Amino acid sequence: MKIIDKYVISEHIAPFFLAFAILMFVMLMDFVIDVLDMIIEKGVQPGTVFQLFFLNISWMVALAVPMATLVASVMAFGRLSGDTEVVAMKSNGIPLWRIVYPAIVVGGILTVAMMFFGDLVLPKANYRAKLLTRQLVHKRPTLSIKPNVVVKDFPGFLLKVGEINHRMSEVKNVTIYDNRDRLHRR
Repeated sequence: MKIIDKYVISEHIAPFFLAFAILMFVMLMDFVIDVLDMIIEKGVQPGTVFQLFFLNISWMVALAVPMATLVASVMAFGRLSGDTEVVAMKSNGIPLWRIVYPAIVVGGILTVAMMFFGDLVLPKANYRAKLLTRQLVHKRPTLSIKPNVVVKDFPGFLLKVGEINHRMSEVKNVTIYDNRDRLHRR
């Protein structure tokens, strides 16, 4: 590995990890809000919620790595170009493809790694998360129902619930619409 390769790759490392951390933080915070709602309002056991939380990290990684790679490339080559280092390298006879080559190789390695991750890890984690979610909904049917929102989970029927007590699994002001004939309120 030549010095220029090490230099170009080293310019990508800090922006990659910074972008990865920021992207994961944003996605995790969105998920944490839902998780806290499950613990506080709906009374789900914290251990189950944390298991669901860790199972969902895999799809976040699958989204964050490509985006972080893009951000790292833009930032690294932007800095190299902004400091006229690309011009200095080209004036020393280094072709542009040689400057970009290390980033392409590392990008290819990350692509192959993410293909294996997406093929081996991601489906299993998503399946287990979906299975755990179904088990939670089966144990506590009110988890999937939100107040004053029409639920379309039941074939031929629409369900609207006015109030929900998740701890007691009670619902009030229930309206069921029968879609089998016409939209009749019963």
